[in-house]
Amino acid sequence: MAGNPIPQMEMPTPLSAPTSRPNEPITSGVNRGEGPGTEAMGQLPNTAYTLSDIFRNLLPYDQTGDVELIYRQLVDEGY
Repeated sequence: MAGNPIPQMEMPTPLSAPTSRPNEPITSGVNRGEGPGTEAMGQLPNTAYTLSDIFRNLLPYDQTGDVELIYRQLVDEGY
């Protein structure tokens, strides 16, 4: 057998390449289109959670009692 039995393959474009601005991503300046409009925000749930809501939701899963202790400490400190 003569020569290299392994065929030469074309190398893919690297995710990073030598540049004069090394802190800039290689995709910088690439036009990615407009993206989603404001209609995309209408699909998100309109829910704002308070600390009380979060701790109330965690209580059934807390077997150590730590959630209640942390909640009481936050209330005592005025949060």
